[in-house]
Amino acid sequence: MRREEKKKQTKITITNAAFKLFSENGYESTKVEDIAKLAGVSKGTFFNYFPTKEAVIEDFERISIYSEAEKLMNITSPIVPKLLSSLINIVHNLNYTRSLRRATLMATLSSTNNLNDHMENMGNLRALLVPIFKLGQETGEFTTKLPPETLADLTIQMFIGVLTHWCLGGGEDDLITQLMMSFDVFFKGISTE
Repeated sequence: MRREEKKKQTKITITNAAFKLFSENGYESTKVEDIAKLAGVSKGTFFNYFPTKEAVIEDFERISIYSEAEKLMNITSPIVPKLLSSLINIVHNLNYTRSLRRATLMATLSSTNNLNDHMENMGNLRALLVPIFKLGQETGEFTTKLPPETLADLTIQMFIGVLTHWCLGGGEDDLITQLMMSFDVFFKGISTE
């Protein structure tokens, strides 16, 4: 196995171990030592890949969101079902519990670096969504009363808002149900029908 492939595999192994322990023991109870042990690496190796256990979550979230967004790069009409499917896939892949999502939110807000990383990730996500909304406007699926940049921003705000509201105990117990209800209203609001 080439060095780069081995590094990639080690990172995946650490991430999988972390999420297994987060879901079994809870985020707060999981220690870096536990993650390293389950992954079969030293604590030092863990820190070569992630500066904190919060960084594991941030990295996994970013990869999950980007991989779904990239699938939409060559999207065709109708757009809404494909966007909704991608949003559901993101939530499904992240396999959040309320406490795990609270931990990711706290990690994002805990330092300037984490917040800057989050803002950069959201900027990149926005850049991926803008052409999708532009296409939707060109095909008549979305209103032209708002620029595609605003529609992308509103989508991100809605997604983060649903996750935050849910992790704080609000809304439906099932996150996917809450996400679908919220985006159903949102997409109807920006639709041309």
